[in-house]
Amino acid sequence: MAISNKKKKAILRSYPGKSIPVLASELGLSDREVKEVLKKEGRLPPRSMKVPLAIAGTVVAIALLALGATSLFFGPGPANLARRSGELNVLVVTIDTLRADRLGCYGYAPARTPVIDSLARSGVRFESAYSHQPITLPSHATLFTGTHPAHHGISDNGIFMLPDEAVTLAEVLREAGMSTAAVIGSFVLHSQFGLDQGFETYDDSLSADRKKDPDGFEEMTATGVSNRALEWIGQNADKRWFLWLHYYDPHADYEPPPEYRRAGGHPYDGEVAYVDFELGRVLNELERRGLTERTLVILTSDHGESLEEHGELTHGLFLYEADMRVPLIVSLPGTLPASRVASQTVSLMDIAPTLLSTLGIASPNEIQGRSFMPLFFSDPGDWEESPVVMETMLPWRQYGWSPSSAIVEGDFKYIQAPKPELYDLESDPGELNNLHDQNLDRAEAMAKRLEALRGGYGESSLEGKGNVDMDESTRDRLASLGYLFSGPTSDEPDPDAADVKDMVALMMTTKQASDLRASGKEDEAISLLEKVLEASPDSRMIPNLLGTWYAEANDLQNAERTFTHLIQRHPDYIEAYHNLGLLYAEALRLEEATDLAQAVLSRLPRSAKGLSLMGIIRLKEQDYQGGLDYLNKAIKYYPTYDKALANRAAAYYLLGEFEKALEDVTSARRIMPDNRRYAQFAIQIEKQLKAKQKR
Repeated sequence: MAISNKKKKAILRSYPGKSIPVLASELGLSDREVKEVLKKEGRLPPRSMKVPLAIAGTVVAIALLALGATSLFFGPGPANLARRSGELNVLVVTIDTLRADRLGCYGYAPARTPVIDSLARSGVRFESAYSHQPITLPSHATLFTGTHPAHHGISDNGIFMLPDEAVTLAEVLREAGMSTAAVIGSFVLHSQFGLDQGFETYDDSLSADRKKDPDGFEEMTATGVSNRALEWIGQNADKRWFLWLHYYDPHADYEPPPEYRRAGGHPYDGEVAYVDFELGRVLNELERRGLTERTLVILTSDHGESLEEHGELTHGLFLYEADMRVPLIVSLPGTLPASRVASQTVSLMDIAPTLLSTLGIASPNEIQGRSFMPLFFSDPGDWEESPVVMETMLPWRQYGWSPSSAIVEGDFKYIQAPKPELYDLESDPGELNNLHDQNLDRAEAMAKRLEALRGGYGESSLEGKGNVDMDESTRDRLASLGYLFSGPTSDEPDPDAADVKDMVALMMTTKQASDLRASGKEDEAISLLEKVLEASPDSRMIPNLLGTWYAEANDLQNAERTFTHLIQRHPDYIEAYHNLGLLYAEALRLEEATDLAQAVLSRLPRSAKGLSLMGIIRLKEQDYQGGLDYLNKAIKYYPTYDKALANRAAAYYLLGEFEKALEDVTSARRIMPDNRRYAQFAIQIEKQLKAKQKR
């Protein structure tokens, strides 16, 4: 019979203060079972290393003569780690949307993850690691600042940016003399959202094998990420470096390359297998260059994926284990123990201070996480677990449903929601048996600790500094047009908002509408989505999607109605400003389009979409040079934004610079090869070039 995690933790906390027989008696185990737990955690030497006390000194003396005295300091252990801290490279790998329990090293039998499993065998694997937010940008902000979302203030993708006041891991390591670089697999982490702070190279061009996820965010395949990584390592192999690789492929939609698809298997697992192979290419290159034992590798994820558990299709709505428990592996062969499993609870907030302490670098005062470096070795000393505080604002920000927060403490998780929940994770890892009503005392105590801890993390908060407020003139102009202040803002959730558990079925209906539209049944799809909006009138995401469908169907009246209502109800929803602005620009309502573009840029000054929209407006006004200037800025921030490239090609065309126009539209076609309008425009430009050459 398997030993429970609760008993394993009790053994590891109590030994060697309590003897093996005492622990066995107290926990109802055999001596052998206790010894097996200690041996697996590296707390007991293997049988072959046991030496009779009478001759122990002799054996050590022989070892010193045979191997040299210094050899004792080059094996796994804290002393060797401290000695080597000043020479190490660092590779941080974040695999987006990766559930811990879909990896072989975490016990998933169908997994095809030999590279990640090998990494776990060569280092320390953390059994209970958690994210603080089930959303990409907030989670990475936590990882690289070591601060809780309540402090850095980022709670969603696309509408927040990490403020300059934040201190990032890359900034600290760059100041310590390391070369710093990142290769990003998704637009969600584009530099305009602020995570580029401290990176000398921040490759967010997304120009290799680009595709889009269901939310419309561009992504680059794992092959592209690894190719860029190999190129950078080759150019910097003789330096001391910090490299972050972000693989996005396991994110929905799940479309693994054909060779990673398996009959009867979930395509999500195929995406994970594909990333595993591509990561292997990078690790093999480190081995080939002799850098493996000099490179500290940390592999984790920003969050998991529900895969329809609890009725959720993907992630972001809930704080259950499927969304929040992430893999965490730390490897440094020859210095860290091999195949060690740490059962203590840790979080993404702890990674930055751990990495810095491992390198012998002091953590900035702002860091709120704590180093788990003592857990690398068999004796963690007086290291004790801390509760992990989680939250998601996405249900409110995107759908008008109640947000949730949670705390994990020991084996229990408490979820604060209109219908609160309490789970014993040891006996109920699937979180199917809500114990709240049966265990009110524990639930109330955990609720109080949740509130106190979150309040503490929020002290000296950066919240709000990542959003540049609209300037007064823009705000006034929009208000005069009726776009602002006629409804609630998302900063203050409605205490009477619906519990997401009661609304999640609407997400399946939304998917059904999308499937109808994909099959060509556009009218049925729009009708069904209208019904979803009627059932969830405070939503932001649903009317934005509906307005986009109307616009693409050339139903401009309904598109305008939908976007206008969305902005009136939720004046901080930036995507709606951009979409309505595009609609007005095409209709030559240029003054209104300008107001909306300025609203976007007031909140996100480096928004490539906002800058591109301003460029389009200037071209419509026949200010071709002005349009070119804005489009140049958009492409500066986002070099592979195909729409900006195509519109800059139009600007060059109108200015008579046909060679440059052809170059830009050709670049746009490489990014989006199936776009017929780009192909037609290229033919038109080529005709002008031929005519020009004849003259």
